[in-house]
Amino acid sequence: MNESINQKIIQHKAWLDSLGSIGNQLYIYEIDLSGINLSNKDLTSAILPEVTLKGANLENIILNDSNIASCNFSMANLENAQVVKATADYAVFNKAKMQNSNFLRTTFFESSLISANLTGANLEKALFSEANLENAIFLNANLTNASLNKCRLSGINLCGAIGIETVSTDWIDIGEGGDSKRLSGKDAINWLIERAQSFS
Repeated sequence: MNESINQKIIQHKAWLDSLGSIGNQLYIYEIDLSGINLSNKDLTSAILPEVTLKGANLENIILNDSNIASCNFSMANLENAQVVKATADYAVFNKAKMQNSNFLRTTFFESSLISANLTGANLEKALFSEANLENAIFLNANLTNASLNKCRLSGINLCGAIGIETVSTDWIDIGEGGDSKRLSGKDAINWLIERAQSFS
């Protein structure tokens, strides 16, 4: 691991453990940490806007209450991560491994999760407003009271997902190949429910 980053993480741990009395809150902005190993690190309340974490190992990481807006997590491993009440707006999670992670109340405004794997993830009350979820895998995920407002959902796998009937949305876009095909109101919810009940 980059030595300066490692030192900042040590300072952040001290800051967390002392409730802010010593150490420093982790703040990293617009740097490339592609391929870094941050597995099992506690980065609660970290501020990491526009950080590139392509292909990073973030398994079991804790990012609760963090600011990860505009970060690039393409092909990163976020399995079993704790990302509760985080800000992930404008972030990129394309082809990321996000299985069994906890994204309770996290916001994904205009984020891209194309072909991301969220099998078994907890997305209760998560906000996916205007996000691109094309070909994403939500197998057995918990979407109770989540928002899929104005999201692109072509090719999404919702098999076994729970809480679909509680999802909120003005409309969803299920158009393929860049074409737009919007469903609104009950038509949108019924489409989602059908996908959740599909085992094909």
